[in-house]
Amino acid sequence: MISLALHTIHNGLNTHLKEVLQLQKETVVMHTLSEGKNNPLDANNLALTTVNIEVENNRTTNSPYIKRDGGIAKQYPPINLNIYILISACFKTEQYLEGLHWLSEAIGFFQNKPVFDARNTPGLPPEIDKLTMELVNVDIQQQGHFWAALSGKYMPSVIYKMRQVTITENKMKAILPTVQKIIPNLIKK
Repeated sequence: MISLALHTIHNGLNTHLKEVLQLQKETVVMHTLSEGKNNPLDANNLALTTVNIEVENNRTTNSPYIKRDGGIAKQYPPINLNIYILISACFKTEQYLEGLHWLSEAIGFFQNKPVFDARNTPGLPPEIDKLTMELVNVDIQQQGHFWAALSGKYMPSVIYKMRQVTITENKMKAILPTVQKIIPNLIKK
């Protein structure tokens, strides 16, 4: 489910940037930003990197028992995740300003389309009800620690919190019959 959600955001942003910037090539890549083969650093593109995954704790119940088909089924409730996505402008020094322009366009895209659902996102996988994108404010000290942890050189970037990626395992353990009628103790003393 995480990969489907990231793929949806990647495709939407890439399509938008290709239209707005009138480009033929892929403008957005999903990457870890670590050094190595096919490193997007200095490659003149925007890189999407997952930097954190957290559980959204707004469940009303943790009970694995739900009413279903005239009985009680054992099925654990869905897990709602928030995915933190770093969008980095990976541009060579001579195209630094162009990278800032692309990053601005990405921010504008999510400002104008903060919610991805079936109504406004054709091809949204049916497993995804909706995704919301929220810009995260990171102060300069946190940002320094963050880039040091990535073992990379700083690049202009923003972090978005993608809300409500839901993981549901639809496997029921069993359906147990419910109590239909209580019969009082008939034993006389």
